[in-house]
Amino acid sequence: MSAALIFSGAFLLLVLFTQLGRHRIMWWRLLLSFGALAYFGPTYLGDVRFEGGTLWLSVWGTLIGVALGVALVANMRVERADGRWYTIAGWPYLGVWVVSLLARIAFVYGAENSPSFRQSLGEFMADHHIADPGAWAAFFVLMAFAMLIVRTAGVGVRLLISKGSAETRLAA
Repeated sequence: MSAALIFSGAFLLLVLFTQLGRHRIMWWRLLLSFGALAYFGPTYLGDVRFEGGTLWLSVWGTLIGVALGVALVANMRVERADGRWYTIAGWPYLGVWVVSLLARIAFVYGAENSPSFRQSLGEFMADHHIADPGAWAAFFVLMAFAMLIVRTAGVGVRLLISKGSAETRLAA
């Protein structure tokens, strides 16, 4: 479970330094994000058996990540200034990341420190045939991956839309 916390913290730092505020869109930032995926994916998902309840838990983590990614895209914009393209993300954008991280921390804290939560979690896992010890780490890692991928795709789509409207204005 601490793997999910390490991953969450690393991504929050990545967000704070590369996405919050006004930042020029640069390829190396995109590559940095996907480099993190390339490292963390095999590290935390390599031994997980995606079958039965673990598979469904992973699907739910991915779907929740997609929804959070859409919220990220909704709380940022792309603009052109001085011939360059920028992303702008403020407090609501950071709020989506913080809520996501706090939910992960609350889950891990409850699982490690609350006997009643741990018992309920064990019953949930038994009822849903989740036997893989890495299932919850996979849930959180896939959630973060989906958030990152949707956010990056959203920036790309907004960039293409903004470029198209800028070219239309120049042609008129």
